[in-house]
Amino acid sequence: MNDPKDPGSADSLLGLWDGWMAVEARNSPATRSAYLSDGRQLARWLEESGASLVRCDRAALEGYFDALDELGAADATIARKLAAAKSLFARLAAEGARPDNPAELLASRRRGRHLPDVLSVEQVDAILGGIDLGERGGLRDRALLELLYGAGLRISEAIGMTLERMRLDEGWLLVQGKGSKQRLAPIGPNAAALVDRYRREERPLLNPKSDALLLNLRGGPLGRVGAWQIVKKRCAEIAPQVTPHTFRHSYATHLLEGGIDLRVLQELLGHASITTTQIYTHLDRMRLQETHRRFHPREAREG
Repeated sequence: MNDPKDPGSADSLLGLWDGWMAVEARNSPATRSAYLSDGRQLARWLEESGASLVRCDRAALEGYFDALDELGAADATIARKLAAAKSLFARLAAEGARPDNPAELLASRRRGRHLPDVLSVEQVDAILGGIDLGERGGLRDRALLELLYGAGLRISEAIGMTLERMRLDEGWLLVQGKGSKQRLAPIGPNAAALVDRYRREERPLLNPKSDALLLNLRGGPLGRVGAWQIVKKRCAEIAPQVTPHTFRHSYATHLLEGGIDLRVLQELLGHASITTTQIYTHLDRMRLQETHRRFHPREAREG
């Protein structure tokens, strides 16, 4: 992973934590092994996102657990990884390897088959329309959100998009999805025009030689943490609890509300199983029930 002799390297920090688990916490060998595996996975994810165990914040860690949700990790697995992260960062802070503990306020998660948060069409319009396209990074940020909502991409698919896989003039993106599976994702003319404007105007100023579509302001490929932070920044005033995946949920829900066939939606989202897509029908039913309760004269009066 890195130079184990460097006291600030992930290997050294994980070794420090493992020693504490063995001697002071007296964790069982099985717990230590599982926690160390979780810690290595977290460290790799942070490094791939341009951060590290000593250079990450709460937002980065929330992005990591959002990614686990997206990948379909079981509740028990996420709970263990959260416990491992809390233990790791508490020890790093206690040892002075970090000035703070970014995992301290991370909330527990129960993923199960919960219904996703969804933005209204008006909220999406306000978020997208609120981005100043003339500011540095404005076109890039808008292009990212257009990919998430306009094409329904996962955050990993959006930041992994390359120039050669775009057919904006034809209204298509060749998406590299989960398990290296590829699919064609349609993108509407308005979203395509915004992405193309970013590609032509702002992106060449950062790094014209890179094949990655979305770049950070230093010219390198935009990482998951950076993308997560862009979403939080752009949604802060209108919907502060939004995550990148909220835009994909909203895309799916708005299409379903418009009457799209569930099998077509499954294909658009790249779901391997129709069962995954069916969560949106549950969401639609709940909204119908809520609307009924709000507007039926007897239900509204008694409520």
